[in-house]
Amino acid sequence: GNATAYNVVAKFEEGCNIIIIDREKMPFDELEPNKNFELVLITHFGSAPKFKIITEWTDADAKQQSKTQMGDI
Repeated sequence: GNATAYNVVAKFEEGCNIIIIDREKMPFDELEPNKNFELVLITHFGSAPKFKIITEWTDADAKQQSKTQMGDI
């Protein structure tokens, strides 16, 4: 987005069977405007081929925000 995001976390919808390996990276304390981040994931034959990624953060006004996007393998 166009503003700094604070305490950024990403998660997957329940039941998609995708594991985030580097969970210790989260929460990202601060993510500058128009920046992104990468996470290392493990998928397997039981993982959903399409899934929702939920990103949650706090904005500069201390309001909780979230965005849901679709992902696929």
